[in-house]
Amino acid sequence: MKKVILSAFVLAGILFTSCDKNDDDTSGNETKVLPSKTIAKTVYEDGSYDEFITDFQYDTQNRLVKLVEEDKEFDEGDNYSSKTEYTFEYNGNELAKIIENYSSTFNSGTTTEYTFSIAGGKVTVTSKEGNYTDSYILNINEKGYLLSDEDYTYSYDAKGNIIKELSGFSQITYEYDDKNGISKNLNVPQWVLAGIVYSMAENFVNNPVKMKYEVFEYPDWDDEFTMNYQYNAQGYPTNGTAQSSEGSHTLTIQYK
Repeated sequence: MKKVILSAFVLAGILFTSCDKNDDDTSGNETKVLPSKTIAKTVYEDGSYDEFITDFQYDTQNRLVKLVEEDKEFDEGDNYSSKTEYTFEYNGNELAKIIENYSSTFNSGTTTEYTFSIAGGKVTVTSKEGNYTDSYILNINEKGYLLSDEDYTYSYDAKGNIIKELSGFSQITYEYDDKNGISKNLNVPQWVLAGIVYSMAENFVNNPVKMKYEVFEYPDWDDEFTMNYQYNAQGYPTNGTAQSSEGSHTLTIQYK
């Protein structure tokens, strides 16, 4: 549940939909604001807290080339941290490969390489970790938005916001503001954020202001929260606060 709330906080043609998802801006003069860092923090009733920090790095063409996520959990006598670094490699203007390096308090480090092929609305993702190779299918629509993966099906509103994530175990529903999404101008396909990186997909168009989490067989696990944002002059969120049954949540966003 922690990751659900943090992801909702923080947190492209088929291969690049950045032009398609901004078709509602006909002026051609929109400033491409890019996030540089997000800090999501949850403070629990017992005084323990988590911090989830995401750093974004870009090349000279403002393409995302590195995404670094640090998860730090502070509890009396039991602290934990992990770091995931995604490196994005391009072949011309097309995203060709993602390399994930992961380490944690209990793991000295693993490297996973993702490559993909697209045909008929299906992305075949091949992951390789050492000598182990696996593959799975992501189903996408004509704009490159994720429709389903091995665990979830995704529903969208007319603007392209995820409004429901449904699995056999649970469902998450979202309501949104009408402001610019934190990850609106990231020049990567939405299915990458939703199906590989699992970060910022809920902020690809607008920003979630209400989230409801329901567990079908365990209603005691249900939760919901409402997010209150502050925005800059360009309509992008810079700070957010929320309260849930888990504790209090804050979000800080910095831009490039």
